[in-house]
Amino acid sequence: MSAPTQAASPWSVRLATVRGIPIRIHFSFLLLLFWIAVVSRWQAQALVNILALFVCVLLHELGHALTAQRYGIRIKDITLYPIGGVAMLVDRPKPKQEFWITLAGPAVNVAIAFVAAAMLAAKGFQPDQLQSAFEQGALLPYLLVANVMLAVFNMIPAFPMDGGRILRSVLAMNMPHAKATRIAGTIGQGLAILFGFLGLFTGQILLMIIAFFVFVGAGAEMGQAQGLALTEGRNVREAMYTRFAVLQHGDSLGRAAELLLSSTQADFPVMSGPDVVGVLNREAIVRGLAEAGPGGYVAGYMNRDVDYIEGGEPLSVALERLSSNPRGLLVVTEQGRPVGLLNAENLGEFLMLQQAREALRQA
Repeated sequence: MSAPTQAASPWSVRLATVRGIPIRIHFSFLLLLFWIAVVSRWQAQALVNILALFVCVLLHELGHALTAQRYGIRIKDITLYPIGGVAMLVDRPKPKQEFWITLAGPAVNVAIAFVAAAMLAAKGFQPDQLQSAFEQGALLPYLLVANVMLAVFNMIPAFPMDGGRILRSVLAMNMPHAKATRIAGTIGQGLAILFGFLGLFTGQILLMIIAFFVFVGAGAEMGQAQGLALTEGRNVREAMYTRFAVLQHGDSLGRAAELLLSSTQADFPVMSGPDVVGVLNREAIVRGLAEAGPGGYVAGYMNRDVDYIEGGEPLSVALERLSSNPRGLLVVTEQGRPVGLLNAENLGEFLMLQQAREALRQA
């Protein structure tokens, strides 16, 4: 699978870096591997097969990522989950590019399965022996069957799986990206509900977990695509708010509390002359009052890592940055001077207004 850039999950750990791409593994994937190991009673062959499956999933995602790099698309990272992996793309590919990028993952699994089949054939292995050899856990039959299953499973047209992304890319060649995502996402959620009921009635917990991931993933993709569509042709200047209070780095926390209570503003730029040197939010004010009292200094509790964005930047850039840090604040600048603020709340309000205008226009 591949996806637009988001924040790295706090529940994942970094394993390695390949071609500049960080490789991460989600804790739920580790739990799945542990569960398989326990069920197999820690047999050596079963552990080898688990590691082989891990490598196959990783190679699948590298197929996506390396193909994307050939198109000049940047990759944030790769994270492995129980239902597969996710290659986070920094840039949004064009429909034809997405088609080939997505197809590259299952193609890797087909290639691995073909190599395993060729090696078995060279050893004189007969097709009617495959099922028994697979059940016994022999490595090559396991690789053959597992990779065929990975390829077939990923090609199910349930967004955000590979099959759903291929469907979206084909649709997007003839219609707006957001509409194509909505159609593919709706199909994906419909299939997820079907998987969920099937898992419930057959007692297959893993199928229900997969259904949950697919349903939530499809919804997230549809929401992000709609947001990007609403920001098309808009810049940061149009969505920022310009009426805001500021604090000086020498102000007291008592002064910050007064501003907090007298307005709906929750994030305050902290100034030193004409420059923004930090940001003080509601949580920091409350913590500071509890620890240092009203006489404490703002400078001791502000966040000095200020996130700037130019007013002329596309609004889609701000949307992606705030999606990766929903509690963040963007300080909007013009020629180096702060002229406005933008956070997830007021950006969401702007997008809702845009959506209402679009609905009126289509009525």
